[in-house]
Amino acid sequence: TEIHCDADNVEVYGDERHLTECFVNLILNAVEALKIKNEAGARIDIMVIVEENLVQVDVQDNGTGIEYKNLTKIFRPFSSTKSNSRGGVGLNYVSNVIKQHHGEIRVKSVVGKYTLFQIVLPMYRKR
Repeated sequence: TEIHCDADNVEVYGDERHLTECFVNLILNAVEALKIKNEAGARIDIMVIVEENLVQVDVQDNGTGIEYKNLTKIFRPFSSTKSNSRGGVGLNYVSNVIKQHHGEIRVKSVVGKYTLFQIVLPMYRKR
């Protein structure tokens, strides 16, 4: 796993517990995709990018990827493509928490190559 941040002391205003749970969920999903693919060179890259008043956090793995037809479904409640699913609520939870924090979440994926989740949140500005 590689973590890169282009700024020091980046803060967003929000619920630490819920936001932490979002990132844990994305990382656990990435780990699972890497285990299923089971190839050498498995990676999870996390990048934090700061632009103006926004913080973007990218979580990318080079695991199994997500089929294009499923990309529109993954944020729906109880939607899962995994046989050993934990109920299909994880990404729905992530999406809801990010929206409640006035942010957005995007996903890009190519089957067999990678999955990239991008979360964009407003940056906290001390007054």
